[in-house]
Amino acid sequence: KKNSFVLPSPISAQCLGKMALLRRSCVFLLRATVPQCHMSQQVSSTATRYVSRPDEAVDQRRSRLLYQSRKRGILENDLLLGTFAAKYLADMSAEELKEYDFLINEGAHNEWDLYYWMTGNAPTPEKYQIDMMARLQEHAKNREKESRLRQPTL
Repeated sequence: KKNSFVLPSPISAQCLGKMALLRRSCVFLLRATVPQCHMSQQVSSTATRYVSRPDEAVDQRRSRLLYQSRKRGILENDLLLGTFAAKYLADMSAEELKEYDFLINEGAHNEWDLYYWMTGNAPTPEKYQIDMMARLQEHAKNREKESRLRQPTL
């Protein structure tokens, strides 16, 4: 047939793993080659200022955090934070919601920093060593071996 085409052979799981490793290596290489002074300037100029929102209603904060947990900008954090929020956000107290809000929205770090801290691939700065980070790190270990390939349904 004129308009038909043949799909390439499926990519093996081993090949996908190598591609993921290459992607992470590129991030580490970028961090290793960019001088620290340039990285801090870049973060401070592009980072958004954290707004604490003390008068925000608890239900509104919970809804906002659910959305922000699912839409992070990198898939790894979308899945980790989205599944964490689906599992724990409904039962969090107002103080726990404030901690979670600070942790994921405070603008002094980027998404990759947050990912590496949650997964234990980089040391967590003292400023972020709070109970909520320990809960996120435990969630990232996935001891129950839950499938986290997709966002939970709303």
